[in-house]
Order: sequence, then C-alpha cells, then structure tokens
Amino acid sequence: MQYLSNQTFAFNTGPNDFFNAPLEYETDSFHNFMVFVIDDFDQDRGVDWTQDQSLNYIKAQIDNSLAFGWKPEDIIIATNFEFEHNGVKTVLFENQSKFSQFFCKQESILELWEKGILHKPIWYHDVDAFQNDHFGFPKFDGDWGQCRYVGSDGNNPEWNCGVVFYKPSGMDILQYLAEVERTEQYGKCDEVITRNFIRLNPQYNYRTAILNPTYNMGMTGFATRYKLAHKPIKTLHFHPDDAEQYAKVVEGKNEMGISLVSDTLKQTLDKYF
Repeated sequence: MQYLSNQTFAFNTGPNDFFNAPLEYETDSFHNFMVFVIDDFDQDRGVDWTQDQSLNYIKAQIDNSLAFGWKPEDIIIATNFEFEHNGVKTVLFENQSKFSQFFCKQESILELWEKGILHKPIWYHDVDAFQNDHFGFPKFDGDWGQCRYVGSDGNNPEWNCGVVFYKPSGMDILQYLAEVERTEQYGKCDEVITRNFIRLNPQYNYRTAILNPTYNMGMTGFATRYKLAHKPIKTLHFHPDDAEQYAKVVEGKNEMGISLVSDTLKQTLDKYF
C-alpha cells in the first residue's frame, strides 16, 4: 500500500463539526472499551506505571462503570495479562505492538472486532479517562468521532485520541491507520499519525466528526475547555493519583473554583485514590 505524505494534504476540518451541537444520542447499546499493556514503554509513556498502579486504575474503571449501570459483558478491557474484578475479566489480545504502546489501541480493536468480541459501536477511552455522568453513544455524522485539544484561546486543530467513538462502519479507517502505523516510519504517537493520515486526509476526514469537549475534559486548556463543554461533564480525563491534578479536578482548586466530579465518580475515587 502506498501512503500519502502529509505534505500533500490540504488542511480540512471536514464537514462534520459537532463541537457546539446539542448532545443527542444514537444508541444506548455500545461497548465501554479500554486497552492497557504492561511492557517496557516507559520512555514513551513518560512515567513508570507499576503493575499495582495499573491494576488500581483498572479496578477503579470497572467499579465506576458498574456504578453508572454498565453490564459487565459490555465493559471490555484489552490487556496482555489476565485479571478479573467484580465480574469483569480482561481480554487478552495477541497483536500487541512492540514499537509503540499507543498503537495497541488500533491493534486490539481490530483483533477483537475480527474475533467478534467487539461487535457494536465502541466508546474507547484511556484508563485515566473516567465516566462522570450518564450518556449514550453520541449522534454525529460520519463513522468516527473524537474531541480536539483546546488551547487557551479555545482553538486548537489537534485531535486528542484519549477518547474516541467508533461506529462499526469506521473499521476500514482504523485498518488503514493501523497499516500506516505498522510501517514504523512516522513516529510512535498515534495522535500525530491520526492527524496526518486521517484528520488532514480528504479521503477520510469527511467521515469523521469533532465532538464537544464534555466527552474528554482533560487538563490542557482547562478553564477554556470547561467553559466550552456541555454540562454536566461526561468524561474527566486526569490522573487522580497526582496530587496537583486531584486538587484541580476534584477539590475545585482551579480557575472556576468548583469541583467537576459527580457524586458517583467521587465514590470510586474515594475508594482507590
């Protein structure tokens, strides 16, 4: 397969901008999907995640998801180790990238889709992105929806891959992205590769959608991101075991002077962090 150089792509946000659209939901039947591998990826991750720390996050995610009413069979966590907690077992996947931990997202989804373990719309989120309020699978035009990073001025064209909503009709886009990544020619960051080969690629970008930051309320551009997000916040993306981040998100030590955490999520955080 021949891959286009990103220099040939004209910048194009695509026609599907749902950043300010009212929240509407397409279905309540979708997968709650995460992936986490324990391997020698410290230099990529920028932090040494111990196994105990990893399992703590996974247990917190499982408990929080159950508290929000998820069925255990719809909580799917792809890993390279066996683990079970409160009726949810991790799912082992084989095609683990040895080049970049970030590529395991695409590889695990494609493998589990082929095996039929994943078989309906997917809400992918990092293990440090916690559900904070009830929501369904967002209604948007296209096959693939995610949020962008938000700068202090409210504008930033870069995509954040920490939360992604995949429709079954978008598996071909994911396959293309994985094939690009497997060449190991374009770096180890899936966000950069996604930007260059999907976001700026007119072959695919019209099939994607930009969603409101309520689905991925993270630490960058914090105050602006919160201002632009529909409330209540649906997903909080932060490290609760980081004292500074905990204080900002949970204790309300931020520019707005308010806690962003719902009662349901707070109960989970109190238990594990």
